[in-house]
Amino acid sequence: MYGTDTLKNISIWNTPLLSYKEDYIFFLYAAINGVTINLMDCWLEKAGFDLDKRGPVFEDFVRKFLSQGIGQSKEYPCHLYPQKNFNHAKTKSEQIDLIFKAGNKLFVCEAKCIRYPMEPIKQSRTLTRLTEGCHQARKKADFIRNHISQFESVLGDISGLEIIPLVITNYVVYSGFVRNGVQIVDIKRLVSYIYPHTYKVKILHNGKEESVVEYPKYTNQEEFNQNMLPYLQLPPDVKMILNDIEVETQRMGVDAGSYDLYWMNASVKNKN
Repeated sequence: MYGTDTLKNISIWNTPLLSYKEDYIFFLYAAINGVTINLMDCWLEKAGFDLDKRGPVFEDFVRKFLSQGIGQSKEYPCHLYPQKNFNHAKTKSEQIDLIFKAGNKLFVCEAKCIRYPMEPIKQSRTLTRLTEGCHQARKKADFIRNHISQFESVLGDISGLEIIPLVITNYVVYSGFVRNGVQIVDIKRLVSYIYPHTYKVKILHNGKEESVVEYPKYTNQEEFNQNMLPYLQLPPDVKMILNDIEVETQRMGVDAGSYDLYWMNASVKNKN
């Protein structure tokens, strides 16, 4: 927790406890609905840590985490390539964060470590950054696609594989978004498709667990190939609850204003 001597530019999401003169003030809504991972980013920055330095660390984490998932998937083998620098004809080169093969697909990946976006301006900036990552991933995928024979010694025979650009990020917030035809996915969702091969749904009644139902994500190699991209965009467990969620748009402000403000709220439908 931290305080400040001025009320200028205060974000309630970043300031769960505000020191003002001789008093401490807390914002009830932010205290009840605070997001710890947002506060971690905020406090690191307040302490003088450059959040941009997390990029290479995140890239290493993605490689290790994905490698662990691939190592556990014995029935449906995938392969993570160690190569990062690709040179062609001594005149062109690309540095690619990650390339891995899964089924009949070769993913050319751009890793983007973002900070948790709590406010509209930060949400816009974060999405812009991820969109730039989509441009980079598409450019690098095109580079590999256009010079397949050049990299056969490194990647093997990939002529029969579908080459897909992919942006991997650290938070689930924008996972499932598609920008410029390129999928954005968080690293945990990506690895969760590769292993385990099933997902579990807990059925609760009055807050207590009654049973657990297990569903397969795929049962053969053909299904593994077909289901991967739809899963990354909209996992079946998320799809299951969409019918129970309603999104409402409501007007804010008074009629005397010169412009209208609206807010959107997502909530669980009342089934009573």
